[in-house]
Amino acid sequence: MLLALAAGALMAAYLIPFQAAGDRAPRELVVLGMLSVAALLNTLTNLAGRVRGAGASRPRRSWRLAVGVAVVLAAFTVIGAYAIAQALASLGPGLTSVIQQTQLVFVAAASALFLAEHISGRFMVGAGAALAGFAIMRLPALIGGADAVAVSGMLWALLSAVIIGLIHVITRRVITRIDPVAVNALRLWLAVGMLLCLPGQAQALASLDWVTWALCAGAGFVGPFTGRLCLMYSVRHISASRSALITLTTPLFAFFLGFIAFGIVPGAYEIAGGALIVAGVALPLLERTGAEPPPEFGVTAR
Repeated sequence: MLLALAAGALMAAYLIPFQAAGDRAPRELVVLGMLSVAALLNTLTNLAGRVRGAGASRPRRSWRLAVGVAVVLAAFTVIGAYAIAQALASLGPGLTSVIQQTQLVFVAAASALFLAEHISGRFMVGAGAALAGFAIMRLPALIGGADAVAVSGMLWALLSAVIIGLIHVITRRVITRIDPVAVNALRLWLAVGMLLCLPGQAQALASLDWVTWALCAGAGFVGPFTGRLCLMYSVRHISASRSALITLTTPLFAFFLGFIAFGIVPGAYEIAGGALIVAGVALPLLERTGAEPPPEFGVTAR
């Protein structure tokens, strides 16, 4: 649970350098630069871990499975990034972020279907409360943009939510049989390679100044590197649906960090919605979790 909570905080923290970098360069180049840095960091971490454990016995893992998972996750990463960009163009960040939180519903449904995870009534109530809290936090954006919402933008935002949910569930399914650091590194390098195939991206990336690269490095370290690894390791100990629920605390950390970094004071809607999110997340966590063994094929995860 602490790893999932840390992932929520880190995913909020990465928005600060990401936003600053986006003010200096096109967003697609910032994404590419951030993923490149994160891929390099994951690779160095993986190599360092192998050097330290050179003489120790290592768990036997399937590299064929690891490569297959990395390819699938890389494709999802690229598609998800494109879907988010299309949604932002039509809806703006407020409405897009609201719709993206429906990933919790997709994670719960996929976990029950493919992982045989038990979804309790308390979880469903807590999830509903947390989603309602997030909607309240974005209520002014929902009201102000209701007339301008494009159906296509909503569909793109929903697609990104489905993809994020699938990444979560796939990771939970195979986490005990892969090296998370190695798979995350391969996923990021493959995603970078896919993005570099787009015309002109390599030349434009090389033209970024050092300040923008530093901001991309900070965002890459906090988000796709540290935050994603915390999320991947969290599903070794708790269910995918529970982990997804805990990460709904991300907007709370975002408001806190936004106040520290930019002096942005949360309004009444943000405070009320934040309180509801905390209550919704806390409700299912009050259940006795016990040991939640990672699911193997044919084994039920409770």
